[in-house]
Amino acid sequence: MHGALACDRPTPPTIGTHHRTLPDPREDPPGQEDYADDRPRGPFNPIGLIALSLVLTGVVLAFLSNSALLVAGVFGTGIVLAAIGLRRIRSMEQSGKGFALVGLILGLAGMLLTVMMIIRTGL
Repeated sequence: MHGALACDRPTPPTIGTHHRTLPDPREDPPGQEDYADDRPRGPFNPIGLIALSLVLTGVVLAFLSNSALLVAGVFGTGIVLAAIGLRRIRSMEQSGKGFALVGLILGLAGMLLTVMMIIRTGL
């Protein structure tokens, strides 16, 4: 054994010797066609964000204020602005639809709860 060379010994198997090709990140994954919704939309429409801010202000006022009419007015303004924002976003192909949609939904829920509170307890 004294005369054995290092190349006579069997080489241990190496882990991960199989080569897997990774997909090119610049290409679309297989099965993904170009859809119209994937394209970037136009400029951001801030009306939906303003509506969402008003509605969240109405939620805070509902807990801090004793005036149900003030809370209803803030919710109503938020609902109107969210509806205007959604209409403009749809007609001018702008971005910001999520803010306007969340503002509209939360505004309607807040207005419903405010009206129920007014009916139950009075002004």
